[in-house]
Amino acid sequence: MPTGVYVRQNAVSDRLKAGMAADHAVDFARWLRERRYTPLTIVERMRLLASWTHWARGAGYTLAAIREAHAASFSLIEAG
Repeated sequence: MPTGVYVRQNAVSDRLKAGMAADHAVDFARWLRERRYTPLTIVERMRLLASWTHWARGAGYTLAAIREAHAASFSLIEAG
């Protein structure tokens, strides 16, 4: 049984601030709200974003590498 006072830290917020999407998280949440996503869905999407960016950073991915890969795959899709 817990015997002390425990403060739950907002790990999602901390991970978003440290991740590659830090500059875009607020805009992403706003974009979701504008499209009438429910508050619970927005929270879940933000958690997923935080987890993904935390993993990507730990795996050594950079935003530049992800953009480059996206552009290459888009070109392949366009080419058929």
